[in-house]
Amino acid sequence: MCFPNFPNNWKVAVVKMIPEPGKDLTKAESYRPISITNNVKALRKTTCDKIVQVVIVFQTINLALDDNMVLLNKRIDWFKSEAPSSKKLLFSCLLMYPKI
Repeated sequence: MCFPNFPNNWKVAVVKMIPEPGKDLTKAESYRPISITNNVKALRKTTCDKIVQVVIVFQTINLALDDNMVLLNKRIDWFKSEAPSSKKLLFSCLLMYPKI
């Protein structure tokens, strides 16, 4: 899977060999690999997925309101209430999912 918006150091994992209990430690098959990745990468991806789901819901609601000619005097512009850092995160998430 390609993550073009992630820094290269987030795409790298450190692989450590863990010895299996009761096995001959002089043989390579007595070890199992475990990879240690950057937790920020997983957290950011999860956060982006959730934000994208929220955006899809808001777009669906707006389309339904427009299709049914429901006029609201005060539609909530939820972008105005968000912090600038949240807007940057949302923008980077939308770059990851350009088909929204």
